[in-house]
Amino acid sequence: MIRTAKTSPKMIGAVTIGQTPRDDIVPELSAALGAQCKILQVGALDGLSEAEIDAQGGKLGRGLIVTRLRTGAEVRVKESFVTRRFGNCVSDLQDRVDMILVLCTGDLPPIRTQSPILYPGRILRSVTQSLEVNCLGVLTPAAEQMRAQRRRWRGLARQVVVAHASPYGPLEEFAQAAQEIRHGNPDVVVMDCIGYTRKMQQTVRDNLNLPVLSALSLLARVANEILGSAD
Repeated sequence: MIRTAKTSPKMIGAVTIGQTPRDDIVPELSAALGAQCKILQVGALDGLSEAEIDAQGGKLGRGLIVTRLRTGAEVRVKESFVTRRFGNCVSDLQDRVDMILVLCTGDLPPIRTQSPILYPGRILRSVTQSLEVNCLGVLTPAAEQMRAQRRRWRGLARQVVVAHASPYGPLEEFAQAAQEIRHGNPDVVVMDCIGYTRKMQQTVRDNLNLPVLSALSLLARVANEILGSAD
């Protein structure tokens, strides 16, 4: 549901599937939205102990996703567990904000809200589809996700080449991942995780000299269009 933007200041809800605060990406998002927007964060794993979170772990590729704890550590949890708690986070926010931003590119279920809710994964896919790419490079957080990512993106390009680099690991991984993607001779690269920052995006660009689409950047740009925020 899209409503007319309210006058400033605007309250923006940010829902992560991990834990808050997301000090790795929210400052970058806040800067892109501008001083007239205030961000209220909630997390699907907030309030849980490490033991409770570990109990939801397992092998990637079988309905698990990669996210971040408030300590900065990477964690892998069952998608079904996060999905249930994600809905509760949205319900908690919707009466308090002008817009909700989902801090995950995964295929989370649509939720009807009184305020606009933006899913960066859908935005990233829509922009990519509009480009009519011949060969698409995809960057994903974990090696175990690569097969699923090929299936996910193959309908949007004739050829899909995938590499992995964790947004919660060393920056050097991105230069290596870019070289792996280079072998497929892609036209465009998509960074399919909200945890990928501008610095990571620029590292991939510098190594490939190609257009590199960031889910985080696209999310902020679309939010600005709807909110009527200044650049």
